[in-house]
Amino acid sequence: METKRRWIWLRGLIRWKDHWGDFTEEFKKQFPHDEILLLDLPGFGDFYQEDCPETMNQIIDHLDKRVDWTLGKYHILAFSLGAMVAAQWASRCPNQIEKMFLINTSDKRSPFYERFLVSNFWLLLSRIIHTEAHFVEKGIIKIISNRPEIRKKFIGPFIQAFLKNPFKRQNFLRQLRVASETRFPQASPVPTVFMNSTADRLVSYKCSERIAKEWGSILETHHHSGHDITLDDPEWVLKVLQKHVLPLRPMN
Repeated sequence: METKRRWIWLRGLIRWKDHWGDFTEEFKKQFPHDEILLLDLPGFGDFYQEDCPETMNQIIDHLDKRVDWTLGKYHILAFSLGAMVAAQWASRCPNQIEKMFLINTSDKRSPFYERFLVSNFWLLLSRIIHTEAHFVEKGIIKIISNRPEIRKKFIGPFIQAFLKNPFKRQNFLRQLRVASETRFPQASPVPTVFMNSTADRLVSYKCSERIAKEWGSILETHHHSGHDITLDDPEWVLKVLQKHVLPLRPMN
């Protein structure tokens, strides 16, 4: 058993580390000895002034340089597009990854109309082409969260995150193209737990279900959360993590 777990966390399409909401602090309460490496995808967050790479391999190269692999193996918690990145990354270095937890993701196994539920996808697209922070973020959070009280709580912080790190629209289009072209490896490179929600209004729950079945992986299903389960029900995600991570060896 480990004396310390190290985590890599990855967000999804046009999201970065400022969008974990309360989940980071709640995680630290439940896993006080664990270390978290919050990585922003290139072109967003800390790297908003850069161009998003045009290929998945280039995105992974950018991330890989920011991880100290000499410290030992990492767990990965990844959401949506971040989960696609994680799966490809783990296939490149399976000996460095202990386990993956992948939330509400998809790949080319699923038809486009399941990967992006049409009505909300066009709503999302119409919001993102605008430059006003409030208009963009209000539209996004309305789609990814099913809880009005959560949307009310985080719209302010998310607007501030946008103003601090405004993303280029071309970077959104590049991420979208990479996502549309991504297919998970044929077999799971490392032990993996999938999480999905049947109430996801952006990506069909069937997408994660399909990959998990082909991989023979564990699938945990929520029944009322929106696309961002860590935002809508962080306690549920934490219970899934507690259920499936190996216990730590007591510290001396």
